[in-house]
Amino acid sequence: MKKVLLGALLVAGSALFAQDVPSNVKKTFQAKFPKAQEAEWMDNEESFDVDFYENNVMKSASFNPAGNWLETRTSIENTPALVDKAVAAKFKGATVDAVTLVETADGKVVYEVSAGSDSASYNIIMDKAGKILSSETIDNDSDGEDYDDEE
Repeated sequence: MKKVLLGALLVAGSALFAQDVPSNVKKTFQAKFPKAQEAEWMDNEESFDVDFYENNVMKSASFNPAGNWLETRTSIENTPALVDKAVAAKFKGATVDAVTLVETADGKVVYEVSAGSDSASYNIIMDKAGKILSSETIDNDSDGEDYDDEE
């Protein structure tokens, strides 16, 4: 029932926002994602962003006003083994909560990972090979945040 309601809201929302999206942006979107369904457009000042489903997978993409694709974010339902392995090795006791695959126009592909343990939460960026590029640690036991950025 939730999916039906969400789908109806996405379709209704797309009708409201789609009118303001330039045709060149829509054309690039349709060419890049020909199987996209339930597209919901948002006009941000510097880009046009769209949330949609492709093969039952939730995605979002950004395009500049000239119609060029900038980025795609894909929700990953089944955590890749290399992500689990890297998180377990670096963040003892942590489990993966969510994974998003981010692909950019310049060819960069990374995983954005949310993970947590009893004592901390982690926001992690890693490459496709499982190498951790950066991480942010948020201590669950205090009001402050601890940052552990790696590069």
